Amino acid sequence: MLISREGWVDEVRKLTGGRGADVSYNAVGGDTIEQDIDALAYRGKIVVTALAQGWPRDEAWIGKAVMSCTTIQMTRSADLLRDGPVADKARAYKEDFMRTAKLNWRTAAYRLEDAAKAHADMEAGRTLGKIILTVD
Repeated sequence: MLISREGWVDEVRKLTGGRGADVSYNAVGGDTIEQDIDALAYRGKIVVTALAQGWPRDEAWIGKAVMSCTTIQMTRSADLLRDGPVADKARAYKEDFMRTAKLNWRTAAYRLEDAAKAHADMEAGRTLGKIILTVD
């Protein structure tokens, strides 16, 4: 599920019968961590693999995490995929996906002088796939 989609927390709650997810893997950080807490079941876990937006600016998420007994684990995504049950599931998912899915990756091209816009579009989730900077 894409983090940038409106209403995703409500959709997670609906899909889990109101319980919430057991685990959320977050590579964005920032204010999405508080949304993860809202989408988690009691005693859920957030695995933070990167902090593209840094830590949340508002510290209210800390109280929410404590009250819901949320575990927050910092790790590198490379560590998750090295070995163990997460790696096994990731490999199985990838193999199934590659065998059955129709890949439709879009490539976004920007002029070099528009690199700041390319970066902003990437951060805002307006791009999917590769971003190419062109020079004339």
